[in-house]
Amino acid sequence: YRFAGVNTGMKSSSANTLQLQTSGNDALSIDSSQNATFTQNMECNGIFQIKNLDSSVVGEITIRAGSGANAILIMEADNSEDNNDTWKLQATDGGIFSLYTQGSGSWASILDIAHTDLYYIVFECI
Repeated sequence: YRFAGVNTGMKSSSANTLQLQTSGNDALSIDSSQNATFTQNMECNGIFQIKNLDSSVVGEITIRAGSGANAILIMEADNSEDNNDTWKLQATDGGIFSLYTQGSGSWASILDIAHTDLYYIVFECI
């Protein structure tokens, strides 16, 4: 089924997958297990909730970066009106987990955690 444009619409593939398309490209795919995959970015202007109503399964959020890239989670309080409202958690390809603040106007690490096979090393940057 196509909407207003020739390249915008939805289709169902032979693998029981519903796909929404814009400009002829898949934007969202929903498979027969109800797994949703967005091709690009997803934005929510309200409350984004992840719920697991099956009490036998653990709820989980995974941020998976590409090979050699860092995984980053940025949190912004108070509509990010001030620099000190913004925080970042980062896991690096080299095995360092860091907490950053933007209170000074640019990202500054305030806590770095590294691990080896034997123990964890905590570095505090003030």
